[in-house]
Amino acid sequence: MSFNVENLFDEVENGSEYPEYRGGAWNRELFEAKCRALAEVIKKASRRGPDIIALQEVENRNALLNLRDRHLAGLGYRYAVIASREGAVNGPAVLSRFPILRSHSLGTGLWKEKPLRPILEVVFEFGGGRLHLFNNHWKSKSEGADVTEEARLKEALVLRERILEILDRDPKADILVLGDLNENIEEYLEVGGKYRTALICAEASGEEDDLLSGIILSDLPGQAGLKSDRLSLYEPWYEIPEERRGSYVYRGRWQTPDHILLSEGLFSGRGFEYEPGGFRPMREPFLLDEKTGFPKRWYYKGGQAPGGYSDHLPLLITLKLSAD
Repeated sequence: MSFNVENLFDEVENGSEYPEYRGGAWNRELFEAKCRALAEVIKKASRRGPDIIALQEVENRNALLNLRDRHLAGLGYRYAVIASREGAVNGPAVLSRFPILRSHSLGTGLWKEKPLRPILEVVFEFGGGRLHLFNNHWKSKSEGADVTEEARLKEALVLRERILEILDRDPKADILVLGDLNENIEEYLEVGGKYRTALICAEASGEEDDLLSGIILSDLPGQAGLKSDRLSLYEPWYEIPEERRGSYVYRGRWQTPDHILLSEGLFSGRGFEYEPGGFRPMREPFLLDEKTGFPKRWYYKGGQAPGGYSDHLPLLITLKLSAD
């Protein structure tokens, strides 16, 4: 599972929180209610909950462990890691049943003198397979898509360089890139190719030499991989009918900012494997507003009882482990 949980803050105020989570506006009761809501989503995602859960917008380790130990108790999530986030308000985190061999935070630099969120790299070993997972939350477009693209390009470059290091040692490495990348699958076409984008849709992948700085989204498994210095990752959103695509809504329109991207190695017949058809957004009725059909986002203001879940829907993917 990959899930932007829309600000999981604990009840301890340290001054770095967003204003709506400071000054008595946020407390233990609301924190526990938020954890209960997220736990409900996780438990309903599959029979026992996903084996690996990649979360975005978690404030700190205390918030992560409270979710695990109080609200997901007994489900076997023995392993928990969160990216170091000096200067960042929140960051990516992972809960897992699979043993974690190692984890590492990749710094992504500054944008307008403020730190960008780190990328959390986690390596799993299980049943003879090794899986490299990168949990991301790239810069939002809140200050303008074109203005903030520079930040997402910086984040994509850090990710790309690290993936190339792994592929240099093992060209068939099993790699998952997931999280809230704040770009749609058709981002480059949507902006009319006026500027480089961090994600480059399959239709535009051959148009400009300067697209080398981004990550190409392949719509066919056989096209994933490193070719002529161009990094392509398989984008399973292309498996979903266009009218059913979307995990987030902006101005009344479904968007695809959340992704689970796959390396060539996940189609190699060894280790972890993906079979097309094993991806879906969790667009369940209980997660959607009855009137709009859009995500039922978390709310707690106005003296009302807290409710909802997140402004993003989770993404789910199934991997198999080869007997070889």
